[in-house]
Amino acid sequence: MDQNLMSFKYLLHTEEQTRGQTEEHLRGWVQKYPEFVDLLFQSAYFTGKPESTESHEGAFHAFAHHQLLRYPYTLRAAALLLANGYYFEAVSLVRNMYEVLIQLRYFSKHKELLSDHVLKRRVRFRTMFEEIAPGFYDNVYGKQLSEFAHGGFGSLIFRTSYSSPQEGTTTMGSVYNAELCSYSLNQIFVVVCGMVNFLPEFFPQFSELAPPEVSGKRTELLDWLRNARGQHIKVNSKAETFYGWVLPMIEIEKNGS
Repeated sequence: MDQNLMSFKYLLHTEEQTRGQTEEHLRGWVQKYPEFVDLLFQSAYFTGKPESTESHEGAFHAFAHHQLLRYPYTLRAAALLLANGYYFEAVSLVRNMYEVLIQLRYFSKHKELLSDHVLKRRVRFRTMFEEIAPGFYDNVYGKQLSEFAHGGFGSLIFRTSYSSPQEGTTTMGSVYNAELCSYSLNQIFVVVCGMVNFLPEFFPQFSELAPPEVSGKRTELLDWLRNARGQHIKVNSKAETFYGWVLPMIEIEKNGS
């Protein structure tokens, strides 16, 4: 058999190499993200309970609590994929995290619509995104994330590169790619920031119930994410446009702004 054929053994070898390069280039993230996983796990203990489980508030609380319980697992899975060079697969999980976040943002404002959304006719994601973060659906969710998730032509950038319709190259195995890694990581920053930032909005008793070590860690991690966002804007001229679409989804609007 031709020894140059792609194999699972070779894939494992390239994963190990890619992990080493990821840890070298993204040391801050690799060391920090377990703290986000811890915070999300711990926050679920301090969400409180609604006065009535049969109320609109009770239905939303149950829905939001379930999503919070699941979120750190998805974050961990996305981080593992990112570390091993599976940027396309990581983005697919990030899309799911966006969908969780936008539902929580939307139904925290429209709790009376949640039961029908779950049991009868679903509210379209376009409707949710356009109300909460106008422009995000068309420019990011639809044009990029959905294109990738549904195997559109744009998803080929993660594995192939064409110089013409007849000529191109294919990446075999895992390879550290700074541009693709950065794209996936910046999306992860956004969805994590949104969930952590809006915990007190989704769970009104959180601020009262969370002990100082949890609330203090939440503040510290939000500062870390905002600093990373500032650095991203400094080095990428297109980042400001991107954040113009996402900030309404992940940052609490200040009174008078």
